[in-house]
Amino acid sequence: MMIKMGGTAYLRCVVTGNPLPKVTWTKEGLAQPLGEGVNLTLTTTRAEDNGIYTCTADNGSGDPVHASINLQVMHPPDVMADKIEVYSGVSYDATLACFVNATPRPQVKWYRENGSPVDPLRLKVAYDTRNKKHSLQFDRVQKGDFGYYTCNASNFMGNSSALVRLTGRPKPVRFSSPKLGDKDTRYTLVWEVESYSPVLAYNIAYRNGPPHISTFRNHKCDVTCSVVCAHNGQYFAYKETDSDEKWVNFTVPGTSSSSMYHSKEHTFTELEAGASYYVQISARNEFGSSDINETFAFTTLDPVGTDPPDDLLHEEEVIPNTDQYQDVVSEVGGVIESQAPPLPEVDIVTAQSPIISPTDNLTEMEEIFQEIFKGNEIPPAEKASVSDSTSETFSLTPREKRAQMVALVTAISLSSFFF
Repeated sequence: MMIKMGGTAYLRCVVTGNPLPKVTWTKEGLAQPLGEGVNLTLTTTRAEDNGIYTCTADNGSGDPVHASINLQVMHPPDVMADKIEVYSGVSYDATLACFVNATPRPQVKWYRENGSPVDPLRLKVAYDTRNKKHSLQFDRVQKGDFGYYTCNASNFMGNSSALVRLTGRPKPVRFSSPKLGDKDTRYTLVWEVESYSPVLAYNIAYRNGPPHISTFRNHKCDVTCSVVCAHNGQYFAYKETDSDEKWVNFTVPGTSSSSMYHSKEHTFTELEAGASYYVQISARNEFGSSDINETFAFTTLDPVGTDPPDDLLHEEEVIPNTDQYQDVVSEVGGVIESQAPPLPEVDIVTAQSPIISPTDNLTEMEEIFQEIFKGNEIPPAEKASVSDSTSETFSLTPREKRAQMVALVTAISLSSFFF
């Protein structure tokens, strides 16, 4: 049964039996039944309605019986390119392909961009009935073969086409460097690219700060666009827009290789420490430049943010940042300074203020502390205590002792730095 797209299909199943059978409709490829009854109506038919419909009659006496009908919804061709751009090189092979869905079966032809048919004696045209895939095959590509080709399909319902480009230019660059650099003002970027002919040069653009990208849907890209791609038959173009930070552009020499795979590296110098940079690279050979479909981001090493030595770290203790020469200890052992009892003032020049006295059972840190002050005239305290301006005395816990000694050692180290 054939019907034009948009029309209504009336399917009927004539059954007899006693008792009267129950009729169920199904479609090949669908698990759920479409309905019950001797009649099935499909309104506003589409190409997706093509297929085999089956009615099943069952009255409980004996086995169910079946009858099928093949519904064909006639519609103009729907053409989609397998790849909108195919990369190859001189003397290499290449295959252009498109998928065509149409009822009745269309006539498919390949044309050059100037409208002339392809040479059927040199190029092979093939058709895969299972996938409805039409292909144009090049055994040995010649320079004159590069360009655009049109896959055109037509039947009495209409015609449609898809554009495919055969190119010898490089593929987009792929980056293989780590995101975080190991130098503060230098970074070595490594990348690879596929090109069937020697790469003449690499065009590099970088900036300190992210790029601004605009997306245009169903937009035929001009030369200012970076990338054009297709998804489900729709075209997308990506273009960089203006921003405050401008790109720094330069060119480095290309590479030649015995294969289509090329590798290159470049070292950026005089960078800012701990800063993020963004890079775009395109490769150029005799047939053109590659698209830029990736902006690579890397960050230089930040030496200020390095961890302190392990011997100064202690479980659950917060070590002050030694770059801050004022307010050396703002938080010790999880006790906020504003909530902790006031610590005694320490004169780092004369070191004559009271400190923790030595005890019979010294910890490792206390032994180091005693070694530092060995030979100095430090009046020992009668017990491990701290006095404030109100002369109130309280005992320090072992954890507070350690925190106080760490703060004092840090202060003495800073004093030797300044004096």
